[in-house]
Amino acid sequence: MDVFGIPNDEVIEKKSNTGVIYSDVGGLGRNIAVNLTKLDIPNYFVSIYGHDSAGEEFKTDALKK
Repeated sequence: MDVFGIPNDEVIEKKSNTGVIYSDVGGLGRNIAVNLTKLDIPNYFVSIYGHDSAGEEFKTDALKK
């Protein structure tokens, strides 16, 4: 999973800053495999994933055609 945050306002050093955290299925190897599939190039992506919500999201995404 790629996890990243975007601040709501200007970031002030050494302070708590408000913002939003996003996550998306990603990772270099996974992204390459997905792009090869979009180009109709057969490939296999071997990985492991956890038994949690992120792992389930990864599994669901991986099974899409």
